[in-house]
Amino acid sequence: MRERRSRQPMAYGGPSVEKVLGALPVVAEYCHRLDLAGIVDRACPIREAVAILTHGQVIEALVANRLTSPSPLYRVQDWAWTWAVGETLGIAPATLGDDRIARALDAIAPELDRIVGSVGAQAIAAFGRMCPGCTGT
Repeated sequence: MRERRSRQPMAYGGPSVEKVLGALPVVAEYCHRLDLAGIVDRACPIREAVAILTHGQVIEALVANRLTSPSPLYRVQDWAWTWAVGETLGIAPATLGDDRIARALDAIAPELDRIVGSVGAQAIAAFGRMCPGCTGT
């Protein structure tokens, strides 16, 4: 005869949350290899000592937004909640409000040429020539 075992209470984990991952890990890795946040932060350091995000982190989130969800720059915070932004970029979705995005865009505007040149130079350093047979002409 089979022994009867006493039932033990079941332990359940927290509720599951589904988020869109898509190309975010790839975008995050490219941004990291390009040192996008670092380049932006060196060109446009934040002035507020209490800022939660740097301008570079906000710009990385905007780049990820444009590459994964190419639509008008609207409701980025909602996109960040739906997509796995916190998990891949390490940015809390709640910090990507319209005002914070506007401050980052205002900060980089006067330094845009410098930022683009630095990112381009870093891309060449990180990835080399994209086409080994290309001569550049």
